[in-house]
Amino acid sequence: MQTLTGGSGNDSFVFNNNINFNGTINGDSGSNTLDYSAYVSPNAIQATVGGLNSGTVLNGVTTTFTGINTINGGAGNDTFTIGNTGSIGALAGNGGTNTLSYSGDTRVVSVNLQTGTATGVSSYSNITNFIGDDSTSGTNSTLTAANGTNVWAINAINAGNINSSAYTFSGFGNLAGNGGVAGSDTFNFSGTGAVTGNITGAAAGTETLNYTGLTGTPTENVTLTAIGSNHGYNGTAGLIGGSFSNIDVINDTASASNTLTGANLATTYTLSGANAGTVSDNTSSQSLTFSGFESLVGTDSSNTLLVLTAIILGRSRVQMLAVFSGLLTSFADMQTLTGGSGNDSFVFNNNINFNGTINGGTGSNTLDYSAYVSPNAIQANITGTNSGAVIMV
Repeated sequence: MQTLTGGSGNDSFVFNNNINFNGTINGDSGSNTLDYSAYVSPNAIQATVGGLNSGTVLNGVTTTFTGINTINGGAGNDTFTIGNTGSIGALAGNGGTNTLSYSGDTRVVSVNLQTGTATGVSSYSNITNFIGDDSTSGTNSTLTAANGTNVWAINAINAGNINSSAYTFSGFGNLAGNGGVAGSDTFNFSGTGAVTGNITGAAAGTETLNYTGLTGTPTENVTLTAIGSNHGYNGTAGLIGGSFSNIDVINDTASASNTLTGANLATTYTLSGANAGTVSDNTSSQSLTFSGFESLVGTDSSNTLLVLTAIILGRSRVQMLAVFSGLLTSFADMQTLTGGSGNDSFVFNNNINFNGTINGGTGSNTLDYSAYVSPNAIQANITGTNSGAVIMV
């Protein structure tokens, strides 16, 4: 027999271990199944869905099928490949380490680990390895994590694993967090890890970009562009070809050149440790926690730099550029400096002043212009208790 044709009911074509049909199977009407669940390891199938409920299954010989809604794999490592126009009802990997591949597809591809759905596949189960169609370039493929806490290891271009290889992936230019249910996603970059598209944090939870696992100390600059639609911030960053969104924490490398540029919003920058602190939007109160940034750059006309600890060593002028001892190498475009609870000193280089407001906070605080040389001078006007103005003359 070269052709098997089902009837109008729901037909199942059941194969014994390592047996395949060298011909064509037509499921006809009904909801029909190719069932290879009797296969034991290492026997496996390679199923390609090239059209609507149609394609081939290879295991030594090739079965061509039409009118099939479900394919059940066996205990081996099965591969299910979806072609450009391929679609099918259900794919079940059963045992083994099974793969869903779009490597030959050129469509926009989406795989959702929470819902168990994918482009061209109404449902899948027991599949843990996913191959998108972005390879090392492109932005067509998106992988969305399951709900809960997810640790992403991005260790090659558009490739890596989730939760210590519970899932592995490659060819996905876009990565998305856990679908809006409370939990957290941490996107860890290591090795040659990068994505050519976007990283989208979940609608809830704490979402983190982490560059500390990179070899050496590469410079990875970050620019914030807006507050996130749900929490955190959106922006652009090193090793992300597109953008990120809904990110709450960014941990950078130890490079002395890392710069964090703020969004064009009224913002408060709070320093809490060496090259670390938070960025807070003054209107929404959404925030981002950061570490590993030697330089901060504000872009709005209403920025505040709040220092919680240590003495400030200032080098300021109209552009508002300064150097911090032990906390931060530089900042720019700040209109307000606020000291902490200690005894803070704001120290100015010769003929330099700060075009904005300095709030010493608590403690015994000092404005120090002792580096000025003649004929440079200041005019200090004391208008209230420990308050007033200093003008360069």
